[in-house]
Amino acid sequence: MSDRTQPASDQPSETGESAGSPSGNQGTDPQISARLTRKLSESAGSSYGALIEAQLDEERLTKTSLEQRGITVITTAGTIVGLLFGLVAVVTQATDFALPAGARPWLIWSLLSLTASTLGGLLVNFPKSYEEADPASLREFILTDEGTWAPDWEESDFEGSRQVAQLNVRLLEVARAANSFKANLLFGAQLLEIVGIGLLAMAVLFVTQFGGN
Repeated sequence: MSDRTQPASDQPSETGESAGSPSGNQGTDPQISARLTRKLSESAGSSYGALIEAQLDEERLTKTSLEQRGITVITTAGTIVGLLFGLVAVVTQATDFALPAGARPWLIWSLLSLTASTLGGLLVNFPKSYEEADPASLREFILTDEGTWAPDWEESDFEGSRQVAQLNVRLLEVARAANSFKANLLFGAQLLEIVGIGLLAMAVLFVTQFGGN
């Protein structure tokens, strides 16, 4: 009588899979894993690229804002200096008024401070090296010297995004350093303007209290 009992290893499993096949093998397929990894990398790269571009745009807006405030300093300090010169001219020509000796140092230091503030505002708007993408370098992405399509033009979007991100990071570094320099100049110019106005107020106080014949 033959043994009709089959080995356990030949029996199909209750889930319909043979005992020798791994469970959930689709999740461990190397090709699927590679595609998922590449997809995640591209998604992360696009997010990083957007962040870098946003930071670069912010630095460009900061540059415009700093220069506008520098112009405001120039206008304000220049107006006060002009009025101060006018006041001095009127006082020196008047025969019945003597400028108090104590007011003169305040007027002189006020004039110097406001003049320095105006120069600071001018330096904020002084042309400074802000790097931008070189057209010749950008042309290399498109055409070779022989006029044929550049090899990089045929690269994947992932590779193109990476190169653009590298360029934007370089532009961001230069723009941030230049804006930091402009911000320090603007701070100094505004501080000098405040000091100059304070000194002028002290001079006016001396004139009103001790001025006379």
